Amino acid sequence: IKQRQGRLGRTRPGEYYPLYTFTPSKKFPVPQICQTELVQIEFSLQRSPLKCGLEQLKKWLPSPPSDQVIEAAKKRLRDLDVLDRHNHFTSIGSLISTLPDFGSIAMSKAVLSGLETYNCGRDIIRLAAILSVLNTSSVLRHIPSQYIKSEGDFMTLLAVMDAILAEKLVQPPHLFDVDDACKRTGLTVISHHIRRAVIRYDSFQKFFCLPGKYRDVSQRSTKGNWTPIACALLAGYSDNVYLSLAEIQGKKTSLYSLYCCKQDQPLPLVLARDIFVSTDIRDRSIISFLGEIQPEWLDRSLERDITLADKEIKLYNDEIRYSEDFLNISRNILCTLNGKNLNLSGNASHVLTTELHVRRRLVLKHTTLLISKDETNKSLKQNVKALIESLHVFNPMKWRWKAENQVKVIFRDTDEHGEIIIKARDKDYEKVRKEFDSFVQWLEPCIALHLDNGMYPRRYIDPQTKQTEADMESRIKQVTDDTLTSVDLWPSVRGLKATRETRMEVVAWIAVCLFRCKLEGGFVRDWIVANQSARPPASVLPQQWVQFSHKIPVIDKAVIPSDLDCHLPLEHPFDIDQFLDEIHKYHIQTEVFRQDWRYVLLFDRNYPTGPFTMDLIEPHVALTQNRIDFDVNNLYVIRGFCAELGQRVNLRDPPFSIDLEQIVDSIKNKRFRVLRPDDTIVGKRKLKMLERGWQKFGDDLNYIPPPHKNHKFVLDPLPTASDLYKKIENEMKQISNAKVLSIEQIRNTDVFNIYHATKVLITGQCTNGINNERHLFHGTPTDNVESIMEKGFDARYFSSSGLYGRGAYFADKTTKSHQYTRASLTDSNRKMFYCLVTLGEICNRSTTDDSLSSPPEHYHSICGMANPSAVEYIVYQSAQAIPFLLITYQV
Repeated sequence: IKQRQGRLGRTRPGEYYPLYTFTPSKKFPVPQICQTELVQIEFSLQRSPLKCGLEQLKKWLPSPPSDQVIEAAKKRLRDLDVLDRHNHFTSIGSLISTLPDFGSIAMSKAVLSGLETYNCGRDIIRLAAILSVLNTSSVLRHIPSQYIKSEGDFMTLLAVMDAILAEKLVQPPHLFDVDDACKRTGLTVISHHIRRAVIRYDSFQKFFCLPGKYRDVSQRSTKGNWTPIACALLAGYSDNVYLSLAEIQGKKTSLYSLYCCKQDQPLPLVLARDIFVSTDIRDRSIISFLGEIQPEWLDRSLERDITLADKEIKLYNDEIRYSEDFLNISRNILCTLNGKNLNLSGNASHVLTTELHVRRRLVLKHTTLLISKDETNKSLKQNVKALIESLHVFNPMKWRWKAENQVKVIFRDTDEHGEIIIKARDKDYEKVRKEFDSFVQWLEPCIALHLDNGMYPRRYIDPQTKQTEADMESRIKQVTDDTLTSVDLWPSVRGLKATRETRMEVVAWIAVCLFRCKLEGGFVRDWIVANQSARPPASVLPQQWVQFSHKIPVIDKAVIPSDLDCHLPLEHPFDIDQFLDEIHKYHIQTEVFRQDWRYVLLFDRNYPTGPFTMDLIEPHVALTQNRIDFDVNNLYVIRGFCAELGQRVNLRDPPFSIDLEQIVDSIKNKRFRVLRPDDTIVGKRKLKMLERGWQKFGDDLNYIPPPHKNHKFVLDPLPTASDLYKKIENEMKQISNAKVLSIEQIRNTDVFNIYHATKVLITGQCTNGINNERHLFHGTPTDNVESIMEKGFDARYFSSSGLYGRGAYFADKTTKSHQYTRASLTDSNRKMFYCLVTLGEICNRSTTDDSLSSPPEHYHSICGMANPSAVEYIVYQSAQAIPFLLITYQV
């Protein structure tokens, strides 16, 4: 038999994780009395024959608690009206001291109130019995549904006790068995708790069955009436009254606000027995054993403030303050408007009712439009129309405003300008409107909305070996495998081999697997695929890697990988607090920054491995990010695809013809191809890549998103700083007094696909496969421009009056094409196309022939040289040419 090598069955070397700090210099642990709340101990000593507290007895203790802790215990007893200011028992304290120990002073006070005031002695004693043996509310999950009460946990537990004790009453005491009773009542799962509760109840009964003041009242029951029981509990737990933050202008995520001091966000009331602080929760406590209570049950004074915005002050003075319903509700309290604060003071029940009324009146219905009805930007108007057909993309935004501020955002599809209804207080409406304005700024330059999810993930297959790549797939799995547990993840956070990148993997795993985000960008490129990392010089400390631009953290560009780019899910609500709670479980420090269009999270600012950031972008913003700058930035990973890479946009089709294997190969060889015109933003990103040791290869391409399903084509403005723009602009100078106003690239997917197929066919028919594809100009009246962009060069409408017959005419000089342009009645500008034309085998003709309807046999086009100073190129098939650029100019 192999003897185990150590505790817990360890049979081989492992990793050590300290669960608490051990200080060898401390010979003995801290005494329990110095770690325990002393309220119950102080009360027990005061009621004992000694009649003195810890203040007198501490000199006999080897390690006494501090004076501050002892004084805090006495203050708590004074707050409960158990001790007077001389630390002697009050009348209530004296009465409680004659009762059994119910587990806490608060519960004892509640029992006393139930006996003396509310005639619910039997109910409150039974509750005390079961509550005294429960340290956690997890037992409530195992109680059958027939015992669950709408009033809350207290009445549910009372129903359980009533059921068990009813079984006990019908049997002789010596025959009663708790386990049998639990079987008959369906409570077997919690029988171990019930057994202890019955024992406690029997001990209480022995006391109350003795002759005395409470013998009769201890047997009185409310028969299931929650009101007197709640009032009795409030007598003991008056400081444990909480407000849900879900009803008005507060967080909806099961949070509550303590309603015993000035707060700015109240909600319906609950009474809690326990308040716990958990290390798994960042900045909140956990309350348990809850019961719903009504405002009128609160019998205490209270003062509250409501902060009003400028418009709300006017609304309060003009419409709320002197209204009949407000005067009726607030007649028993004092309402004072001091500056921007509305102060309410008086009885707690009336204060709460008044405050809720005021807050509800402050919520107004605002109707607005996404864009103005006077908007002239045609592309922006088309995008808004497309949005109206896909309003579900705003769901995460709507959920966020509803959860965090109780703001209702409603989109209507009845107006082409995007009608929005916002039900909110004025300050929140301004924030929502600002967020929409920011979104419109993203939407305005957007060529076409990115409404699809890209190319479905698939495995990478090495073109040479025809094998998958296990090393890369292991890194994909580390952020996409939803079967991983904290046991799998902790070594990446604090293990011996933990690094900045492995800690980034854990954060990415939480986002992808728990919150269903899509991860893309530099982390996928540099780490998951390339397994590359870099740091600034050693002289630059990790804390210095973070800089701030407009109050948003930015990581030093020498750090690779720098950040995590995530798109939030469309079908699942995202809660930033729940996300931070998950991060907190792994002891990763997090700071949150909010912009109008994204969350930016800063992690590990002071951790030795170094900081990193994360962008969390909502779907309605993500769909405007439809451009891709470099081919190597086209990858993403998602939950459940543990070995696959997805592509943000489809680059497989011509003219790009870039597949997954080519992208991965380019990443491994640190080379990239530009897929956008070289503007200021692309220039900065390209320079950053070059400084990191990447190389640019191939001709620059321009990926234009496909048009929306309701449109045949899209136009993309060509940057004025690009080489192509300057080249065209220079060509247009041949036309006297011509001034270029704009140059736009055209994408018509259907027309291009037909053109490409024809080009392939002609290439196969040409000598040596030379298809003579040329960039040529084509002039046409402005009234024909829209039709050409939509249908291409349609042979049915070719000119029949040309010098070389019925065909489509092109020129390499702008002066020739300019002759065919003509302004329309509504547009004084002229239009000219810069086209892609597959000439194939060219037949040169020096004489004209207006009878031609096709080129001679074995030729694909004609070069008309009758006028050597104005050469023309003529094709006779629709698909031999495609409009590439639209030039708008004035003469």
